[in-house]
Amino acid sequence: MQKITIIILCIVNILLSILCYSVFKKGNQRNNTEFQSELTRKTEILERDFKVRLLNDNLRIDPNAEVLSLDKKRYPLTQILNEGPHLIVRFSERHCEECVSYILLKILRLTNVKGWNKKIILLASYQNQNALSVLMKKMAIKYPVYLIENLSIPSEEFNFPCCFILDKSMHINHVFFPDKYEFQLTNTYLELIENRYFNSDEI
Repeated sequence: MQKITIIILCIVNILLSILCYSVFKKGNQRNNTEFQSELTRKTEILERDFKVRLLNDNLRIDPNAEVLSLDKKRYPLTQILNEGPHLIVRFSERHCEECVSYILLKILRLTNVKGWNKKIILLASYQNQNALSVLMKKMAIKYPVYLIENLSIPSEEFNFPCCFILDKSMHINHVFFPDKYEFQLTNTYLELIENRYFNSDEI
């Protein structure tokens, strides 16, 4: 009887070992797959950002470009840029809704931060102006928002919301595509922009 018990225990132990190995192997395979997927996504982000900077930095937007306010008044783009550089948030109704909401929420938190409150302008491309007005009210956006269909810059082709620095010379710099999955990159971008352009007692 004792021998049978020992044999049964040995068989159970072997089966448990096989089961644990199988679970561990599947877990490793799943972790490896997830790791490879994450690595691929990060590589794509870096590649995209590298292309964006090369294609866009120091390009000049048409100085004759005009924007339309939500109350349907036209202004030269140069007119809405007061002294100093501005952070432009560019988005469209063609962009993914979550992506647009993500960057708007990010900048919404800067509304009352010294240096930022008068230095952010939203440039939107919307055929349905009412939809844009509803979005601004829903998110309680206090920044100035204007409509402009096309800026004629390469970043428009990526079909994602983006941010960049623009001043009265109409040159754009530091183009950045916020990624809702990489929130720390967005935080770092905004922090660097603030330190370089907006962290001044004069603002």
